Amino acid sequence: MLKVAECPFCLIREGEREKILFEDDKVFVILSKKQITRGHALVISKQHVDSYFDLSEDVALRMVAVAREIGPKILAGVGAPGCLLSVNVGEAARRSVPHAHVHIIPRFFDDGLAEWDRPDAAPEELASLYAHLRKYL
Repeated sequence: MLKVAECPFCLIREGEREKILFEDDKVFVILSKKQITRGHALVISKQHVDSYFDLSEDVALRMVAVAREIGPKILAGVGAPGCLLSVNVGEAARRSVPHAHVHIIPRFFDDGLAEWDRPDAAPEELASLYAHLRKYL
């Protein structure tokens, strides 16, 4: 796990306060330095944990509530007709900073972002997966 003193998000919160768009007692919002699209923002927990799944429930819920509250304002500010909310958990999800955060990525019709391939699953595959996953829930 990344140490707080080395975490770019913690460093912003502690020393680069001019980069904070919004803050409350649980989360803060900044613009991503990697602007996937114009207005790409991050809702970041003040609780320094690696994964969204490791957050306390109140902080996890607050992150989503802030994304819901701030997202439409960011979209209006950049003129985006839609957005993608994303929580990347783990390196396989291409998470670049191991500190829990939610992406607000404004989407534009001509933004050039690739679509996900969404093939239909065979009914028997879905039935098997339902049965398998229910064992874990």
